[in-house]
Amino acid sequence: EDGRLLGIIRTGHFTPMVAVWSSDEGRSWTAPRIPEGLGPAGADPFLLRLQNGRLALAFGEMVQPPDSVDRDQYWRNFAAGNHDRRCRLALSLDRTGESWRTYDIAGHADRSAYSTIFEVAPDTLLYQADLELWRVGLPKK
Repeated sequence: EDGRLLGIIRTGHFTPMVAVWSSDEGRSWTAPRIPEGLGPAGADPFLLRLQNGRLALAFGEMVQPPDSVDRDQYWRNFAAGNHDRRCRLALSLDRTGESWRTYDIAGHADRSAYSTIFEVAPDTLLYQADLELWRVGLPKK
């Protein structure tokens, strides 16, 4: 809405996504910062500007290990077959990407959670991940 470009960047399985903004058509970008409300981590962010100007962000999130769990042990468990991820959707609270409210679309299950979203009607998204598909009615605000 204010003319800036927004980029959402994945930083890892256990670290938050970051956002960057450009006011000069992408020639330069702000320093990355963690937007409020996106959660502890995210995979394959898919950003969409809706017809009404709101921003929607679909992403997957792995089960986050407690701080007390050794990350090497966590990856051994993952390699042995624990691939649980959930599908999440975030809506920008101010249309700038500075702050978000995040919703669960589907709970943890054995999936990649690499998602794609399409606006199929006002305040209605089609959310796809792997072979799963959901029709999502968006909250009015």
